[in-house]
Amino acid sequence: MLHRLQDDAQALRRHLDTLQEVLNDAGESASTEPYEPVRRDRDVIQAKLGETVAALETIRLNLLRLHAGALTVAGLTTHIGLAADISAEVERMLAGHAEVAKLLKAD
Repeated sequence: MLHRLQDDAQALRRHLDTLQEVLNDAGESASTEPYEPVRRDRDVIQAKLGETVAALETIRLNLLRLHAGALTVAGLTTHIGLAADISAEVERMLAGHAEVAKLLKAD
């Protein structure tokens, strides 16, 4: 699960960087209405990246607590389940963005 979350975070970071680059290249125009979908996507991806990194850190901290005897396996399992849900959301979001990009290239 840790590797999956790390991969998700890296993919989100790459996608976020790409969107930010588009907005940077647009200059002043980036604040106009035609770029609203790009800004919105950037904000959604940035929030999901934060959520993914937080889940990753929670699991790491809980593994340390488990090792120290301050956490039960059941508590860790709950956090791993939540992390799996986040990872599935990330995969769906990135697949959707990839599909949109593919459709836009076809035009």
